[in-house]
Amino acid sequence: MKTKPNIIFFVSAVLVVIVVLFYKIIISPKIIELDYENVKEQNYELIKIPQIPEIETSKVDLFFPLKKEFEWASIEKQNRNVTKRFMKNLPEPFDFWTKEYHLSTSDIEKHLHIVDVNNDGLDDVIYSGYQFDPWTTIIYLNTGEVFERIFFDLSDIYKMTFENGRVHKIYTIEGCCCCESVGRKKIYIVDYSSVLPKINLESQLLYHCYGKYLDYPKEYFDKPRKIDFRSDMYDIRLTTAVNDTMVWDFVCEKRIGNSLGKIKAGATGYALSEKIDSLGQVWWYVALCPQTEIYESSFFPMENRDTPYTYEESYKLGWILVCKM
Repeated sequence: MKTKPNIIFFVSAVLVVIVVLFYKIIISPKIIELDYENVKEQNYELIKIPQIPEIETSKVDLFFPLKKEFEWASIEKQNRNVTKRFMKNLPEPFDFWTKEYHLSTSDIEKHLHIVDVNNDGLDDVIYSGYQFDPWTTIIYLNTGEVFERIFFDLSDIYKMTFENGRVHKIYTIEGCCCCESVGRKKIYIVDYSSVLPKINLESQLLYHCYGKYLDYPKEYFDKPRKIDFRSDMYDIRLTTAVNDTMVWDFVCEKRIGNSLGKIKAGATGYALSEKIDSLGQVWWYVALCPQTEIYESSFFPMENRDTPYTYEESYKLGWILVCKM
């Protein structure tokens, strides 16, 4: 009578061993280990570790998050004299905005931030607020006599870094407006080689900002992980789901399915975050490198925005399914 429990135990143990071996042999090789240094010799069917130069992470911050992390209180000053002087003789384009868009002076003033941009002892003015619809950032340098405009961008500042007491980099996010569904994450660097600082666009990342389907990472890897696509089988998607029937608006037109395009074999990119869905499938949030070829791409931004970076020169952000169950 004691034989049955022993048989049941034996069968259960065998099943456990089979499941473990199945995972190790069938499932596990399809998942790229996060410790890249230990898997460079393994041959993956679809994705492998490419032999390309390390990304200059000090130059292109791929982890620039899509959630706000910047607080003005951490850098701005209280200088009523500068604020009053600025408000007394409002420079362009505020005089036009107050007439054309009926923007009140109180609305303007509450979006002013006093920051010594170039560390010359003269407090400068940064406007970060609405003009009539899109968020706008304008930087005015205080020369002691006038306020010179040195920066204008239809975006919101999400981060600023300082070097030697001066603003070094400005991180902005340009959201979607009107018929747009593609936004821009932009990183600017400040050049102090001339009398008036020049703020130049250093890199641009394209992302989809279609409201009801936003699916951004909540956590990121410690550092970007390089990936190389060896097959045309990968779609970059709007959300962590394979949904080829959903209907959503793309540039005022209906688009079917959440695929943002098919990644061409030979493409390279960087995995930034991981998410496991309800089915146990592994997804990576990736930044596809500039010049990456995408079939049926949904990453074309509106062409009416003034930016020196083209579609081809921009990183593209989205989700890819790494391991199916």
